[in-house]
Amino acid sequence: MTTVNDVVNIIEQLAPPSLAEEWDNVGLLIGDRKKEVTKILVTLDLDKRTLDEAINCGANMIVTHHPVIMSGIKSITDELYIRAIENKVSIYSAHTSLDCAENGVNYVLANGLCLTDIEDVDLEGFTTKGGKANNTLKGFIADVKKALNIDYLRYVGDLENKVNKVCVVGGSGGDFIPMIKELGFDTLVTADVKYHQAQIADKIGLNVIDAGHFETENPVIYKVADYIKENLSGAEVITSLRRSSYIKYE
Repeated sequence: MTTVNDVVNIIEQLAPPSLAEEWDNVGLLIGDRKKEVTKILVTLDLDKRTLDEAINCGANMIVTHHPVIMSGIKSITDELYIRAIENKVSIYSAHTSLDCAENGVNYVLANGLCLTDIEDVDLEGFTTKGGKANNTLKGFIADVKKALNIDYLRYVGDLENKVNKVCVVGGSGGDFIPMIKELGFDTLVTADVKYHQAQIADKIGLNVIDAGHFETENPVIYKVADYIKENLSGAEVITSLRRSSYIKYE
């Protein structure tokens, strides 16, 4: 029999909770470690639609990247929590612990973009990845679109700029823009870049590609699912059928 605790132990070998930022909330957020697990749904986010998907397909454990509970709560009144508990669905979240993991979010992103000589980059305690490319910004943008299967992205920089040393930060990495330039990178791939962050990047001469939060992080979900399959027997593992960001384009 596979238990919730078995799944937790496997995930925490990949993404140790000790890697998480202090403000983060990772770990088993809903559930009983002793309960049997027969089917696991791996997903980036948990909302009503994803919970419905899990319940409808018979999954009794969900592994997410973004925590379903972030701040302290004093009462259980949210329908999402209540439905998960009523349907005996356990929920584990690996957020910044997975971002910083050796083979986590940022490694999968850097590897997917075919960067070479991938290495750790310490951004004031937050570990991400950097690597080498040999391209122009125009050519690298085309590579990013193809790798992430997207039609649109935002960028800062001249399209003829050289792209040689790239730092990747899955999700929101705009706050690191000055530091990344100081570390000698010429290009950042991330998401959720704000207007004034883009201004700073332009002023200091850092190419920035904002490829979307969902788009830069979702590739790791398939890797996590494969990792659980390889290291755990007795439970079926699937990924969420949801393939699109909350943000729509027209």
